[in-house]
Amino acid sequence: MRLAQSGRVLFLILLTAGSLTAQYYYGKNKVQREVEPTYTYETEHFSIYIQEGGEPLARFAAQVIEEAYKQHSSDFGFEIGVKIPVIIYKSQPDFAATNIILEPIEESIGGFSELFKNRVVVPFTGSYKELHHVLYHELTHIFQFELYFSLAISNIFSLIPGFMPPLWIMEGSAEFCSTHGDEDADAFMRDLLVSNNIIPLEELENWLGYIVYRQGESVFLFIEERYGREKVFELLHAIKLRSNMDAAFAKVFGMDVEDFGTEWLNWLRLRYLPDMENLENLKTQARLLTDHEKDFSYYNGSVALSPSGTKIAYATSKGDYITVNVISGFDGKHLKKLVKAGRSATFERLPLLRRTLTWSADESHLAVVGFSRNKPVLLWVDYASTKIEKRYKLKVDDAYAPAVSASGKRVVYIGIKEGQSDLYSLDLASGRIERLTYDLYEEADPSFDGDLVLYVSDKPDAGEVWEVGHYAVWELLPSGRTRRISPRFANLASPYRIEGKLYFIGPDFQLYAFSQDDSTLTALTNWFEKIEEFSPSSSGKAAMLIYNNTGWDVAMLNGQITSLVSTEEADTSEVTSEPYLYEEEEVTLEDFSRYRASFSPDYIYGSGAYSSLYGAMGNFSLGISDMLGDHRIYIDANLYGDILYSDIAVSYWFLKRRVDFAVGAFQFADFYMYWTSDSTFNYIERARRGVSTLISMPASKFLRIQTGADAMAVTQHEYLGCRFVSYSQFEPTYDTVYTQPLFQANGAVIFDNALWNYATPMRGLRLRLGGYSSVFSPLEYQTVMADLRGYLGITRRACFALRSFGGASFGEDKEYFTLGGAYDVRGYSTYEPSFGSKVIFSNLELRVPFIDQLDMAFPLPLTLGGIRGVVFTDAGVIWDDEPPVLWENGNLVDLKASYGGGVRWLFGYWMLKLDFARPYQTEEDKPWRVHFRLGADF
Repeated sequence: MRLAQSGRVLFLILLTAGSLTAQYYYGKNKVQREVEPTYTYETEHFSIYIQEGGEPLARFAAQVIEEAYKQHSSDFGFEIGVKIPVIIYKSQPDFAATNIILEPIEESIGGFSELFKNRVVVPFTGSYKELHHVLYHELTHIFQFELYFSLAISNIFSLIPGFMPPLWIMEGSAEFCSTHGDEDADAFMRDLLVSNNIIPLEELENWLGYIVYRQGESVFLFIEERYGREKVFELLHAIKLRSNMDAAFAKVFGMDVEDFGTEWLNWLRLRYLPDMENLENLKTQARLLTDHEKDFSYYNGSVALSPSGTKIAYATSKGDYITVNVISGFDGKHLKKLVKAGRSATFERLPLLRRTLTWSADESHLAVVGFSRNKPVLLWVDYASTKIEKRYKLKVDDAYAPAVSASGKRVVYIGIKEGQSDLYSLDLASGRIERLTYDLYEEADPSFDGDLVLYVSDKPDAGEVWEVGHYAVWELLPSGRTRRISPRFANLASPYRIEGKLYFIGPDFQLYAFSQDDSTLTALTNWFEKIEEFSPSSSGKAAMLIYNNTGWDVAMLNGQITSLVSTEEADTSEVTSEPYLYEEEEVTLEDFSRYRASFSPDYIYGSGAYSSLYGAMGNFSLGISDMLGDHRIYIDANLYGDILYSDIAVSYWFLKRRVDFAVGAFQFADFYMYWTSDSTFNYIERARRGVSTLISMPASKFLRIQTGADAMAVTQHEYLGCRFVSYSQFEPTYDTVYTQPLFQANGAVIFDNALWNYATPMRGLRLRLGGYSSVFSPLEYQTVMADLRGYLGITRRACFALRSFGGASFGEDKEYFTLGGAYDVRGYSTYEPSFGSKVIFSNLELRVPFIDQLDMAFPLPLTLGGIRGVVFTDAGVIWDDEPPVLWENGNLVDLKASYGGGVRWLFGYWMLKLDFARPYQTEEDKPWRVHFRLGADF
């Protein structure tokens, strides 16, 4: 009898790649786009990696990051002893497809620093100002890694530090060293204070998310203002030496974290509350049409007011997927859901952090910019039917901010291509695309004024030095010429011309009007709420996106924007922040060298033990990759006793192109023992030694096809009629050894659009159809399997999960499945399963929150949280040649069915699972089974 391996050889080869196991059984795909040559640009302290076409980005980054290095080495009091790799991607989608980390990268991640190879990895999002910020921020992390982990050894050994500084320390100090308290940070902290959402400093170490960036930065700004800049870095060093937050704060400031937090909170009140007397509430001039606290949307964006001012389209995170909704411009009543992103390749993704929507002039259609098969597209959506009438490929790397002309014949948008942000025009009739600008500078937020196009840019005036991040409104004439038509500001967005005046979001994220006739600038609002988007209609009405009470909501002005009156004339002097000057230089490939892959360790670890029963044992794991993560080598070994009967696997993965492939060599051992009488048993050692290949071909983010082949020699050593002569030794009556070749081909189709929350799938669908077959081998078998998993949300925190699995094996040497135990029908013993060549089983679970937080004082002060519960029922049947009899006379025959419940607790990286289950029908005195496991839910 040969137990079904279910593609075990391929599975164990995959296992050597760690996180790739989950990715290649299920998991969404990272779809690589065009493969372009990569070049390196060397500076004194950095090796900068950039794809061909991004040379100006590398030149800009080199100047910025060398300046950052000089500042950081002075602040931290030491230098980095090795060159620091900096990898820059020419767009956010290219960055999201990086192989440096294999986990999916969400839109909200603006860059990362990686500990093992000490790499800084960032995208170009179209803004050189943002690139400047992210480079300063991520380089701070490299200095932190040197301070807390020592880079000299962190790239070789996977360290578990004795004390890890809280996230607010790491991210807050990085923001302090980069943005250093800009208008955006002020608006965020002012909102936290006014809405009474400040997290006490002694509790902040338990928080994640954006709030730790902003509150942490605010703490360090307070330290700088009260005690001096040097105290910021004295604290960071004290945390390293003391390995305790209270001790570090006491050493530097003479008080613990809680008392220091009180001082910081008083400083916040003195910083922001006096200004509140001069600020107004938006409700005096506008009304909120959404409430993110009530509908749990948290983020709403891409506000687009229809030309008549009666309807507002916006993107929202409310619900399971990002959707485009339409509400009434009068009372916010929901009118229609237009499109939903994230379920299929047709509309894989809708960026939520950028403006992606606009109406046609007659309100019959909406233009929606999103991603289809990892490429930016414009969807032309009919409002009445909600159908996507046309889909236009935008022929750029990234796109956002569409605007439809009054004639309805063309759409302008911002496109990022070859590391440049420019204006593009799409002809809706022919689909022809024209590039309207071609320069190095940032462009954003286009709008139409007749035949003219208004847009925001930090482009310098003729003959002037480029002041990065100092924006003005520019006008693009039909002739292609451009001219600046407004003063410059550190923040400027959403420009529109209404009745001869310019209206836009300006300083402190408020609405302004600018008259070109007399160059007067008028502040139209003075709210303590932050205005992030502004969308007026031709009728004079205006909708806005407001940041309020730690979330984003849609608001509508009361009356018309032209009726807004300010009592004060704003200062027209240009820019209030220190400019970053950049002298442009011509860059050629002669300044760069072609990238050559060189390998270095990602991690290495191992352990050893000795047993009187098994002898010496140990495990070893080594990961090696090149700088870009496109080439990966994994070596894994589990050694026990005899090296010829240990598990050893070596694999190489090539991930650079759209199609991934892997090749590996392996030795896997299995051991079987079964009693033939009360005193004798047979013992079998089986070793499989060979090679395996895998090819993965993604069709989209959600769908891929995999195929592979295995070739091996199977050696089986059988010890028959064995008797124990001591506790750890036995003698066989006789033994036999034989070896036979085995060739196996496999393939699978995988679909996965599941959404995860609480470390488990909560929404969506996962499907795997696969099989494998022996070929050119003495053994003859064919095995097919289908695994369907669906998830239906019933609340934001609870769902039903259904799994249905079927497998069948055929041929003279068909394989056998097992049924019963922790992994299928849980009311039965794992150690006494049923066997058969055909199997079907299903699991239905209700997944709910169980214990959000449990505080214990005795016998030990301990806090437990995030414990979830499941209630489940399982059923399955397994058979061989004879059809099964499910039940008879009301009693189960071949059908196994059980029910039960359990708890789930995410402990670090491990999901701890404890299940209690019993069969529906049983004659056992103790029918309940207890299963304890590690690993994710199905």
